Amino acid sequence: MRQTIRLMQMLLFLMGTIIGSGLRLPAIAGISLAGTSGLINIPTAEVITDQQVTIGMGYINRHSAYLERGHCDNFPFYIVLGYLPRLEFSAGVTFVPGQKSYDGTDTYKDGVVSLQYLLLKETKFLPAIAVGTRDIYSFILLNTTFVVGSKTILQQSSTKFRLHLGYGSDIIDRHLGVPKKDRKFPVGHTIVGLFGGLEISWKEALYYMLEYDSQKINSGFRFRLHPHFNFDLHFLNMKNLSGGLNFSFNL
Repeated sequence: MRQTIRLMQMLLFLMGTIIGSGLRLPAIAGISLAGTSGLINIPTAEVITDQQVTIGMGYINRHSAYLERGHCDNFPFYIVLGYLPRLEFSAGVTFVPGQKSYDGTDTYKDGVVSLQYLLLKETKFLPAIAVGTRDIYSFILLNTTFVVGSKTILQQSSTKFRLHLGYGSDIIDRHLGVPKKDRKFPVGHTIVGLFGGLEISWKEALYYMLEYDSQKINSGFRFRLHPHFNFDLHFLNMKNLSGGLNFSFNL
């Protein structure tokens, strides 16, 4: 607990320095724990820019994890690529220490491939609209196929309020690209039904996030410590400390 408090104090000091300096960082899409543009768990109607690459990792507390919930912490690692102006491609691996794996080790590994496409950009009166699907290939445990809208509802000086609302589906109901003997196992889904979130940002440097991911309410902070570096601190189910960090660059 003391280490967490010290970390928060350091981050708040750094953010106070950035905000107090008057520096406004460039707006870029944030990355969720799923390794796609989003808040904490939910997607948003954004994609990273063309030829941008984001590499990151996360920590998901076992009590809110999708894999082996209640028993094992999850550690997702991902790489995200912006391809063409509106398409985002993501690939990653989630490590689950303490769970037997198919390769004989004590760390289970689940690969994830995801796509997200920005259908419409935000205008003065209309929200941005994106569609996508997560974990669409191989043995599927973390799938959702979704449509989501995002809109800035208020902007005053350096403060911006954005609202996100979407619907997740379990339409993908079979494993793709796996041996026939594995197709009998049920497909796992994460976000099914209505989801939404509120995002408040100050100078594109400090973000507060509140979301409902169709199962639980989560909150958290996103710290833009550098134009290319984000650090996230989350409270899944409003109590289970989790987080992540990522680094972005252009090809």
